[in-house]
Amino acid sequence: MAAWMARLMNRPFQWFESFVKPGDDLGVKGLYRIFIFALLVVSAIFLIDVALTLSTNKESEPSHGVFGDFFGGVANPFLTFLTFMGLLLTIVVQKVELRDSREEMKRSADALSEQVVAFRKQSFEVTFLKMLEIHSALTQSIDLLLVKANKTVTGTDCMARFHLRLKTKYRSKFKGNGMSFDGMTLQGMEELKSMYVEYWEPTRKNLHSWHESLSVILGYIESESSSNEPYLSMVSAQLSEYEKILVFYHVALHDQARLKKLVLELGFLRNLPADLLLHKSHMQLLPTTSFL
Repeated sequence: MAAWMARLMNRPFQWFESFVKPGDDLGVKGLYRIFIFALLVVSAIFLIDVALTLSTNKESEPSHGVFGDFFGGVANPFLTFLTFMGLLLTIVVQKVELRDSREEMKRSADALSEQVVAFRKQSFEVTFLKMLEIHSALTQSIDLLLVKANKTVTGTDCMARFHLRLKTKYRSKFKGNGMSFDGMTLQGMEELKSMYVEYWEPTRKNLHSWHESLSVILGYIESESSSNEPYLSMVSAQLSEYEKILVFYHVALHDQARLKKLVLELGFLRNLPADLLLHKSHMQLLPTTSFL
């Protein structure tokens, strides 16, 4: 019984909601209903007024004042109410249109945001690939004249020669078992840095720009990319094993703070060849480096 009464009392609201809530016609049908209803009611009032006026004034002239007062007094409040209903319906329609406009603007903003992200990514990748191309060209431009062999080596072949030069300097500096390094006490660090300075001085003219180029690429990845891993892998794939070991010792023993900071923060040096190390204890020189 209570549920039936609740449904019965809710029917007027459902009717009102269906009347003022615009559908696909955006409220035109509701306004049309108001217009037809108003036309019928006003016509009925007019006919009733005419009938009453004629019936009460059969023996004398009809009173136009009474006719007008009756018609205006009855029709005006009714038309005012219908005007209010039409205004209410218009407000509801405008509210729906504003909501749809907000949703459309939100979709447009989301689409624009996605386009901006896609454009930024595309722009980043174009610049990144150009940087790799320049770095590769820089590598190929390096050349060394081998006096004893009377030949010139270029590109990545030079990196094996630079590694041999570093290895030779290390063995001449530290006889016997070489210089070990203790990651806990940092014992041996100063001696290794001193050895690297002697190696770096004649090598600087060949590799300084190469290391700077690598530093620029890593810095660009860190500052512009939200996902570093794919691009770091691409850079790593461009480097030979000798190049990676040279970067490892340069970062560990040379005071080039920016490159060292980037390598450590990005975890760039991974899966390095342990057999190319000057001493197996040197694995501890950089904490974020892994070896094979």
